[in-house]
Amino acid sequence: MWECNFAGETMNYKLFWLRFIKKIWLIAGAVILGALVVGVPYYLVNVTFGPGASYRMVTEYYLDYAEDGSGKTYDYFNYYTWSEILDTDEFIEILKRELPEGDLHEADTLRAYTDATVESDTRYMTTTVQTELANKTAQITRSLEKAILVFGENQKELQEVRIVTQPMEAEKTYPDVRPVRATVLGAVLGLFVAVIGISISIVTDSSVHLPDFLEKRYAVKALGCKSFSESKNNICYLEKKDNRFAVLLDNPANLEMAKEVLNTIKGYTTEAVEIQLIEKSVLNESFDFDAIREYKVVVLLVEAGAHNGTYIERIIEQLKRQDVSLSGAFLYNEDEKLIRRYYR
Repeated sequence: MWECNFAGETMNYKLFWLRFIKKIWLIAGAVILGALVVGVPYYLVNVTFGPGASYRMVTEYYLDYAEDGSGKTYDYFNYYTWSEILDTDEFIEILKRELPEGDLHEADTLRAYTDATVESDTRYMTTTVQTELANKTAQITRSLEKAILVFGENQKELQEVRIVTQPMEAEKTYPDVRPVRATVLGAVLGLFVAVIGISISIVTDSSVHLPDFLEKRYAVKALGCKSFSESKNNICYLEKKDNRFAVLLDNPANLEMAKEVLNTIKGYTTEAVEIQLIEKSVLNESFDFDAIREYKVVVLLVEAGAHNGTYIERIIEQLKRQDVSLSGAFLYNEDEKLIRRYYR
């Protein structure tokens, strides 16, 4: 019994790559679009309308830890400890008192401007002050240095805090903006999406692109197509069976194209052959199967590349249910370049 199983079809790698290459322009477009979609907003947000240059000053301190009652040195001051200390209300109040008179800042603003870091050696700690103005950075840095020293004097865990590296002036810095990397990332994402999308569309497409698909998939003789030189011999062979042909149309919407194909088929036969084009769909409830069964030669026209694979399957199944024997199927509106390259 005839069965049509798309999932069980063998992957035709040559046809896959030929169809994939034809869509290479989509991949190029996706690469350009991805670069623009990611690169342009990134540039606008981070360069055109992004933050300008800022000013930074980094101070390094030496921390001499005291000993606890057992003679051990306090060692629980680390990066997280100092980072949290600078954010506490107690330290912010100390810092505010050290600021020049009239230089008022909100607590959250000071927290955003200042940071502390301790590397692997907990005896050395650095503070960083970064603002949008050089003089503001310098003022807050000097006040922060004094606040650190005052804070250290009030901690039992610290025997001494002293400055070992003190910056003289603010360093001008710029945001770490990388528009080229962002653009390349967008292009790569566009490439990835396009390749995956095109591959999925090709693999899942049930269209008939080659005449031999008609035989392999539907078990129907492939009479050929306009691009095949052997199509004439195949049509002439049908003439030996009977001089009356019934030509069925896969889709009534393609009637005009079908008439052109009909002229091609007529050119393959003698004048004695009578060809009747049935314009009504096989799946139409008023289709006259009794009249079709009177023909010994029944040809089905199948449009190539029309995403109609399952629809053609349904037509052939209905013909078999009605005991209509197909003499063959003729492919039309095919991609001639694709066929030539495939059979080259």
